[in-house]
Amino acid sequence: MKYDKKAVKAYIENDIKKLEEYTKRKEPVIMVLGHIQNGHFYDHACRLAGISERIFRYWKKRKLPFLRAVELADARAIEKAKHKIEELADAKQDWKGWAFLLSVKDKRYKEKTDIPVTITPMVVLDINDQRPDKNKIAPRSNQTPPVSS
Repeated sequence: MKYDKKAVKAYIENDIKKLEEYTKRKEPVIMVLGHIQNGHFYDHACRLAGISERIFRYWKKRKLPFLRAVELADARAIEKAKHKIEELADAKQDWKGWAFLLSVKDKRYKEKTDIPVTITPMVVLDINDQRPDKNKIAPRSNQTPPVSS
């Protein structure tokens, strides 16, 4: 599999015109970076791009620009996941799948099981209810209840 350093440079520089050209040619380097950016794991991105994981690891180890491009693709995937979570939460839709992806891609967002939670009790009074004495609080009695022996 041929490594195209110009394609990697176009990805890092976010050169849209060149990226479109490489995408049309289905350049494996750009394809794998695009799949990583879309949130795929490395092994799955390699399969989708038609390259072996061995080639991918070789490029990451031997080609510094490719390593930087992979890190950039991961960063873009994290940003996309964060944006999707906010977007879906605002629309009151299910965002948990994106949260899982975010927790796997970035260890800082890993699931925490020891989150402290404080629950504050609330009393809700309906001021429109016109039943007598519903909203009045009875005074406390100072009498102690009788003790049975």
